[in-house]
Amino acid sequence: MGYRQGATRVGQALGLAAVLAFAAAGSNAAGWWWNTAEKAGGAGPITLRVTYSNKVDYEPLMVAVDKGFFRAEGLNVKPLLVSGGIESAEALATGAADVAAMGDAPAVISVCKYPQNKIVCAYGGGSQRHRLIASAQLKTPKDLEGKKLGLQLGSSTHGCFLAWATANGLDVSRVEILNLKPAEIPLAMSTGQLDAMAGSEPWATHTEKQCGARVHELAHFGGHMGTSPMVVLASRRTLEARPEALAKLVRALCAAVAWVNANHARTAAICAPLTGLSLADQETCAYKHTWRVRWEREDTDSLALTARFLQEYGKITALPDLMQAVETRYLQEAR
Repeated sequence: MGYRQGATRVGQALGLAAVLAFAAAGSNAAGWWWNTAEKAGGAGPITLRVTYSNKVDYEPLMVAVDKGFFRAEGLNVKPLLVSGGIESAEALATGAADVAAMGDAPAVISVCKYPQNKIVCAYGGGSQRHRLIASAQLKTPKDLEGKKLGLQLGSSTHGCFLAWATANGLDVSRVEILNLKPAEIPLAMSTGQLDAMAGSEPWATHTEKQCGARVHELAHFGGHMGTSPMVVLASRRTLEARPEALAKLVRALCAAVAWVNANHARTAAICAPLTGLSLADQETCAYKHTWRVRWEREDTDSLALTARFLQEYGKITALPDLMQAVETRYLQEAR
């Protein structure tokens, strides 16, 4: 497969370095947050560093912060913003975050490399949220062969693209895939550096807005990866030392999801300034998602499907034990 790093990858690394600065000098940054609560003897809010992106996929977390659902549960959530789920997985692995939200492919990669971290719940999903925007002259999947495609390697979009390519007879080894930061992809498309992009929202819509009639939606990836869940993972340290905080976190997400489902326009008003979408585009993009806090057999099956594609394409070396990767007791306690 024709993978290579984009010229802007250095910028991505620098952006992530700002987040991972919390992990500087080993676990010193992590210890500061934990020791604050411990010195208080457990009194007052419990501090959790939660990493996610200002993308449509993370509307419930943005709403939970804005509407105070975390505070109502006695949590002092410190948001650590990254550009995609794979960076959330890295932040959790380094100790820069206590809890991380991400899509299915980063979650599978995370539990393969760091099985001590556990999936706590899913809070949304819908594979139609991943879209492939291509130059107008590209009409079929096979037209991508010999062309440049921008996406973020290891992302949920990446996993969905691999499944879609297999289903449509596309030889991905003949596609030049550039590993780019999602926020940089619309500009790369508009300046002719890419022939196509694959991404979730807001980046697919931003690409359409910047490129106009020069591009079109070649495909969405719905139907190829099961429920394509958005999930929450917790670090081993959080699982062992702050289990009560995880039940509180899940309850706050339940409240946020209920509010989002009942208040589409008001949710768009909260999230659009963060994603950079217009109010109308924010609502339109959100309709591609389903929001529900749960963990069900279908979610496990969906991750298993993702894992098989990631292994087939060399992104993981072995399939994870998904029965051991999920800890649902905090979900049960929250209900």
